[in-house]
Amino acid sequence: MTTLGESVTVRAYAPEDAPSTLAVFLDAVTTTASQHYSPEQIAAWSAAEERDVEEWNLARAGRGTVVAVVEGDVAGFSDVNADGYIDMMFVSPRFGRRGVATAVLAFGP
Repeated sequence: MTTLGESVTVRAYAPEDAPSTLAVFLDAVTTTASQHYSPEQIAAWSAAEERDVEEWNLARAGRGTVVAVVEGDVAGFSDVNADGYIDMMFVSPRFGRRGVATAVLAFGP
């Protein structure tokens, strides 16, 4: 576990993070990204009605996901492999511009 400043803690993903990380993903795609993509693109990317929390958990558990926590809430997450390849990295719109992405990337594989 790594803490950046006093507010963002980064740790390894745990199965109980599945609902929260899925919510972060959907919020980031449908809110943060909404100004850059068409509604059709957002709907296709998020595929909210097709998301299954158990499948999501299996995907995160198999990809070395790390989770950023702020004040007890999952604020963001990333899948970064040992070579530094970032598969996914999302921050909840509630926690934007607070160093969450920086903390997640600083955690490293």
